[in-house]
Amino acid sequence: MQYSVQDGFPINDQGTYKVRLADVNEDDRFVRFVFEFVDVPIAQYACGVCPADLVPGTKFYKWLSIFNGGDLNIGDSVDPTAYVGQTVEAIIKKRQKEGIEYLNIVDIVS
Repeated sequence: MQYSVQDGFPINDQGTYKVRLADVNEDDRFVRFVFEFVDVPIAQYACGVCPADLVPGTKFYKWLSIFNGGDLNIGDSVDPTAYVGQTVEAIIKKRQKEGIEYLNIVDIVS
């Protein structure tokens, strides 16, 4: 198999991009959302992590409300995996750790 050298991540250090929810990983404390970029020519993924506290005012509540299309009510049960495939606008931030470049979802906005 042959590989072509690519021009790195075609993504700015920070910006807003259209992304599609590709996967959700959950444990007792955190929910990890995995997104794929919609309008980027090279297949790229970015992750966003929320503490698993579904309380109004938290990042997790805000994100699920955006996916839901409106606020959630006290007592509602929500399965984040039900939103896989949904497209939203997300704020991306590039980070480097030990020479590896990561793309993080800072927030989703619509």
